[in-house]
Amino acid sequence: MKKRRYVVVLAVLFGATLVAVWLVMFFGAREPSYQGKRLSYWLQGYGDPEQKNPVTREEADAAVRGCGTNAIPALLRMVQTREPAWKVKMRMWWYKKFPPKFTPYGTPVQISPTSLRRSAGGQGFTALGSNALSAEAALLKMYQTDPDWVVRVTAVWALRGIGPAATNARAIFVRDAGNQKTNGIITMELISAIIAMQTPAEFAVPALRRCLNDPWKPAQYDAIKSLEGYGAKAVEVVPVLMRMYAATESDGIVTDGETHSATGSALLAIDPESARKLGIKPEEWR
Repeated sequence: MKKRRYVVVLAVLFGATLVAVWLVMFFGAREPSYQGKRLSYWLQGYGDPEQKNPVTREEADAAVRGCGTNAIPALLRMVQTREPAWKVKMRMWWYKKFPPKFTPYGTPVQISPTSLRRSAGGQGFTALGSNALSAEAALLKMYQTDPDWVVRVTAVWALRGIGPAATNARAIFVRDAGNQKTNGIITMELISAIIAMQTPAEFAVPALRRCLNDPWKPAQYDAIKSLEGYGAKAVEVVPVLMRMYAATESDGIVTDGETHSATGSALLAIDPESARKLGIKPEEWR
């Protein structure tokens, strides 16, 4: 009888332990709320701008800030949202038949529930800013190891939103900018992050100089405009910019109209004397 009672007590204790663990897991993983509504409700403010959303972007920002660091686990999951391969193939087939309206960077925008969810995660980190610094390591891991390049781009975007406080990320972005030439969109996002994270010229300028060799013209353009912002501190790139400005197709350097104009404008900002030697007049660039 005593043995049976002992077994019953153990069973009850074991069951209570399981329930306690389940409650911790359930309520610990449950998304935070703001003004009585779940975070996911407020994040609708980061949805497709072409659609009517019940929440504004400003309200979404306020909700994320209101939840504070409690929002980080949900935002991390959103940045790394997965989509079945068959869905990706079906969507690509659909876009070939019916191309989307928007084409930034010269490629079709793929507005899908997955891309919107990832985008919302990135915007959420931007709203948190330096308060999301504890997520730096997780986001860096996504950027460096995730097999999906869109997740990698979104991770860079999220880290850019955290800002200068993410010093480890900033150093890695400076190292990587211009060294990978397989994905121009990643290069452009790295350039944007380097500037937004207020990288000192001594580190940023060499990285941006490497980006001038990127085979994708939009990445070159972003690098040139970013160098212009550093003014005289970017003087080391003047010889490269002069060659780009004066280049012809026979030189093996093809510069489109926008890139050519950006190069002239950058030379004026960085080294007016060198710009004058090329016949670039300030009044032509106002």
